[in-house]
Amino acid sequence: MPALSPRMQRHFCAVHSGIFCIVLLILIPVMSLRAEDDFQQLFDESDEPGRVQELIDDLSLLKERKIPVNTASAGDLLLLPFLSPADARAIVLWREQNGAIRSRSDLEGIIGEDTASMVMPFLDFTMFRLPERAPTPPVDARWDARWYREYPERRGIATGAYLGGNDKFYSRLGVQYGDIDVRGVIQKDTGEPDWDDFTSLSVSITGQGFIRRVVQATLRCRRARACSSARAAICPKGSIRLVSGCGDIH
Repeated sequence: MPALSPRMQRHFCAVHSGIFCIVLLILIPVMSLRAEDDFQQLFDESDEPGRVQELIDDLSLLKERKIPVNTASAGDLLLLPFLSPADARAIVLWREQNGAIRSRSDLEGIIGEDTASMVMPFLDFTMFRLPERAPTPPVDARWDARWYREYPERRGIATGAYLGGNDKFYSRLGVQYGDIDVRGVIQKDTGEPDWDDFTSLSVSITGQGFIRRVVQATLRCRRARACSSARAAICPKGSIRLVSGCGDIH
C-alpha cells in the first residue's frame, strides 16, 4: 500500500474524527433510553413492584438521614441493602481495632471499592467526639493585711481605760478553687488587747443545679473593752447588739 502524503494523512484523520463524533451523538440518546427502559422493566417484571418502590423510598430517606459510619452498630449498617452481614461486621471490627473511619479510602480498604461507591451517599463520616475533660481550675489566693496606729492617741489609751494599745490590725485571706470560695478575716481594733479579737470564716459553694449558692459562715468576737462605734463597723450584720459609748462588749 503506497504511503500517504502528510496532507492526505491529515484529511484522513479529520474524516474519521467526524464520523466518530456523529456515531457518539447517536449512541448517547439510545443508551439513555435503554437505561430508562431497564428501570421500567424492573417494575414490570417484579412480582412485587410495591416492594421496589418501598426500597427506593427507604434509600431516599437514608440519603437525607445518613447513617453515622463511626457509631452505627452492625444492625444499623445492614439497613443498607448493598451491605452484607460480613461487610457490616468488617466495618465494626475495623473501628474497634483502628479507630474512626475518616475517608472513602478507609472504607474502600474495608469493604472494597465497588461496595464503598454504592454506600458512600448514605453514610456520614462525621467524627464521633468524646466529651472533653474539663481543665483543672486554678487556685486563686489573695491576702491583704493592714496595720496602723493613731496619732495623737485616743485619750483612753493614755489613761489606761482600754486594755489594749494604740495598734489596729486587719487581715483578710481569700482562696478560690473552681466553685469553692473560702474567705477568712482577723481583725483587732484600737484599744483591744487580742490580735484576733474578731475572726470570721465563710465557705461559699456555687452549684449548677437548682441551688445556685450555699454559704456557711462563722463569726466570733472576744470580750474586750473598746469603743462600740468601732465595733459596729466590724460587725455590721446586726447580730450583736451594741450601745454607744465605751464599755465591755462581746
